[in-house]
Amino acid sequence: MAPDLGAAPYDAIAPIITQRTKLSYRTARITQEVLFMVAAVMLLSHIGKRTYHTIYNALQTTETMRNNMSEYSTS
Repeated sequence: MAPDLGAAPYDAIAPIITQRTKLSYRTARITQEVLFMVAAVMLLSHIGKRTYHTIYNALQTTETMRNNMSEYSTS
């Protein structure tokens, strides 16, 4: 089942990097998250504890979903 709704630009960065380089998805996503946080700090944005918590959980959830989905993938 695929709704074919596309992806948000922010969420599409890591898969594109993975396709074009030899980096794993996890490495690309972690690098992306760190770079965006560094950019936020440089722009003097507020980064709270929940931001770190959300990033960590999002990475873990994404990794788990990708592993589970690959079991059912036909390609």
